[in-house]
Amino acid sequence: MSSFKKHSEDDLKIIVQNYQQGDSYAAEQLRQQFCPLIYKLSHRHSMNSVFGEDAENIVWLLFFEFIFDYKGEDFARLPGLIRRFLIFRLLRLLKKQGVRWDNEKFLESETGASQVEECEPLQKLINKLALEQEILFLRDWELNVVKEIYYKNNTYSESARNLNCTPRKVRYYNESALKRLKKAFKI
Repeated sequence: MSSFKKHSEDDLKIIVQNYQQGDSYAAEQLRQQFCPLIYKLSHRHSMNSVFGEDAENIVWLLFFEFIFDYKGEDFARLPGLIRRFLIFRLLRLLKKQGVRWDNEKFLESETGASQVEECEPLQKLINKLALEQEILFLRDWELNVVKEIYYKNNTYSESARNLNCTPRKVRYYNESALKRLKKAFKI
């Protein structure tokens, strides 16, 4: 990989605007700055096992599609937004392919066992983001119960008191929320 220069917020704004106007030099500057991110995402074992040698090209297409359509003005946070966008889009693509994001494939292969350790932080982040996204699709009561039990670490009784309901209702909605989440992740 070639060396790259991180651009300032103002430089990035100019580069993105130039790319949106069809400047090929701006495209090369974006490629150089975001090459490490694209490489890291596209060379995951799960990406290569599903998309093969097209994995990197798919991530680049998603990247340039996002940049071309970007209408925001917050260029200081743009790299983080790009990263998050790519992770979510890749999760959707892999979900369409019926792939589960877990470490089972690494453990089944001989060379995979050594790769598990380096992939765990990214895997944990992806799992966390996917869980946060799925939690947003819970019904109101389920979401309130999940917040009480798992975010505030309350018991069923404490949660019931805070939500003005019975502990039985809290247990019911907790089980309902867990079933939905398990179904979403096919656990």
